[in-house]
Amino acid sequence: MIALVALLLFSLAPVQTADRVGKTWKGPDASVNRKLFEDDAPSRAPQANSAAVKFTPSGDSGVVKTLSEALGSTPEEHAALTEAFTQFKQGYETEAAKAGKANNLAVTMTFFIVANVVAYRQSEMPSDADTVEMSKAMEQRMARIPAFASLSNLEKQRMNDWLLCMAGFALTNYMSAKQNNDAQGLAMIKQFADYSMRLALGVDVAKVMLTGSRIKLQADAPK
Repeated sequence: MIALVALLLFSLAPVQTADRVGKTWKGPDASVNRKLFEDDAPSRAPQANSAAVKFTPSGDSGVVKTLSEALGSTPEEHAALTEAFTQFKQGYETEAAKAGKANNLAVTMTFFIVANVVAYRQSEMPSDADTVEMSKAMEQRMARIPAFASLSNLEKQRMNDWLLCMAGFALTNYMSAKQNNDAQGLAMIKQFADYSMRLALGVDVAKVMLTGSRIKLQADAPK
């Protein structure tokens, strides 16, 4: 499986590969994104305008190409990764449209967090009902953060596509390694999931908990 090959390269050459992947992230700074985990009791907070996290796609964002080139090392790997990312993206967008959640940055952010936590903890996915509630809370939280509300349409699309591709990469590799009892693959996906969360959100994935319908971040121990 080409994705596992890319993961192996990530494990063998972490500095070079991580540097290439790091340059593909174009979203808000990780220090801003950490606010997504602040427990501000969304149910009691003023409702924010959910339109702030929605966007209208305007052609190819270019993210699939840049991520494929960052994770792959040969033209063959680039082509295979491009196909894998494209297929996963199409499948996700079809299901999101059926659920009335198409082109919603908060829904994709929720999926990114959940996929990486599941891949890292090597656990089961939350129920659909819990995931829906997580997405609702994330939508309100993101809409109240100026850095997200001020993103242009294209910036939202690029960020959405990056989160989606990286989440799909983590989740499909985890599921494949688990199905094949691949201890090396499982170990590598834990490393990749932690890297992805640190890069985009500035958090240690080991501290992120999926508790029922809530995403919670464990507080740092007092020094």
